[in-house]
Amino acid sequence: MKLLLPLLLVICSACSSIEAFSDQDPDTDFASYRTFVLGSPPAEAPEGLPNYSAIAGERINRQIATNLESKGLREVPADEADILVSFQLAGEQRSEIRSTGPNSSLYYPSYDRWYGVGWYDHNLYTVNYVIGTLIIDVFDRTEEKLVWHGWSSTGIYDQSNQQDKAKAVLEALLKLYPPQ
Repeated sequence: MKLLLPLLLVICSACSSIEAFSDQDPDTDFASYRTFVLGSPPAEAPEGLPNYSAIAGERINRQIATNLESKGLREVPADEADILVSFQLAGEQRSEIRSTGPNSSLYYPSYDRWYGVGWYDHNLYTVNYVIGTLIIDVFDRTEEKLVWHGWSSTGIYDQSNQQDKAKAVLEALLKLYPPQ
């Protein structure tokens, strides 16, 4: 029984993994970066993300800072920073029509002009959700160029778990920084 809970947690975490992607300048020595400054979060809600607020933007910035600090980087004023880290958000409203499929517990006779008499019951329903995308860019302040670009998208089916999803996406993205 003691082994069952950890096994279930591993299985559940594998099912809910979030894919993250990145691209980087191959000539950049990421080990030379020791300090960072955060860009300002978006002040207004990005298109497709009506529930975004400046508070959420600050929360994302704090999570980025905490993650980078855990990797040995130090947050400093802008004029002292090696890199500038900023993020962007995008959202796309989507709808899906789903079916519960044939209901095996309740049988209703029905007539279809193409198939004749049948025994089925289909319940159709619509699911509205948002595909949220988080993009993180890292700029070398000395050379004034983009050196790392990461992005990840995930479906947000329930607005109440938006913060948890954003945190999970952020963690998945920043696992890729610095590139190995």
